[in-house]
Parts: sequence; C-alpha cells; structure tokens
Amino acid sequence: MGSGVSTVAQAPRWLVMDPEALRASILNSVFTKSSCHGSLRYFAAYEVTKKLLTPAGSSPADLHLGAIILAGGTAGVAMWAIAIPPDVRFSSI
Repeated sequence: MGSGVSTVAQAPRWLVMDPEALRASILNSVFTKSSCHGSLRYFAAYEVTKKLLTPAGSSPADLHLGAIILAGGTAGVAMWAIAIPPDVRFSSI
C-alpha cells in the first residue's frame, strides 16, 4: 500500500517538448518545407484550371493538348509562387 511507487506512466524525457520549442519547430517546418505547399498548390491549380477550361457537358479527359499545357503552366506558376520566396529568403541568410 504505502510503497511510494507511482502507477502513472510518464513519457520518456526525450519525448517531452517545451511548448515554445514545439511552436518554433512547427513554424520552422511550415516556412522551410515550402515544396510540400508548392506541390499542394500545383495539383490544386492544375485541377481547377482543367475544370475551368472544360466545356459544359464535356469531360476533362476530352480537353485538347493546348488546354492541358495551359493547365500545367498555370500549375507551375502557382507552385513556384509559393515555393521560391522562402527558398530565396533562407538561402540568402
């Protein structure tokens, strides 16, 4: 009964993180992992552009080559607009 041993499990010391360090880690990850955000924006822009270029009653699979190239170009611009500024910022530091 009075053995003094706690039955509550505690996380290992290496797993416990200071809240301020956690916030800094998350912000660092968000602003340095721009390629992830760029890829997300790429696929979103590609699909939205294809949808906008698809005539009513038609399928995106029926788009001609020029429309698909335009959708890809739009997607590329959208991706680089989000990916390049943080890369430039961190490479100049």
